[in-house]
Amino acid sequence: MTESTLRTIHSIVQIPIREGPIGSSLPFLFVNEGELSLLALAWARCKKLEEHASSATVADGAAALGRFLDYCYLVYTGDLSRPEVALLALKRFYEARRFGCPQLGWQ
Repeated sequence: MTESTLRTIHSIVQIPIREGPIGSSLPFLFVNEGELSLLALAWARCKKLEEHASSATVADGAAALGRFLDYCYLVYTGDLSRPEVALLALKRFYEARRFGCPQLGWQ
């Protein structure tokens, strides 16, 4: 595998919605083997329908969450159930996004 090959466990499907302006959609975030992230969907729905965020803003947020899940599943092996460990994972994710992560193909 080369460094330019991206590794991922997530995919995002934009689903059109009736509420809002024409062209509005919600990102459905799927992880692992097709499991829908209901928490990500609830967040997207809240941002879009209650806070009136643009579809692009909500899609960017879902993509960021997908990258964080990629990092947690494929690189970070700690138990995220404790707040201090989750905070450390978030810090390391930030560093991986900023400086690169060869395991995921991030430069």
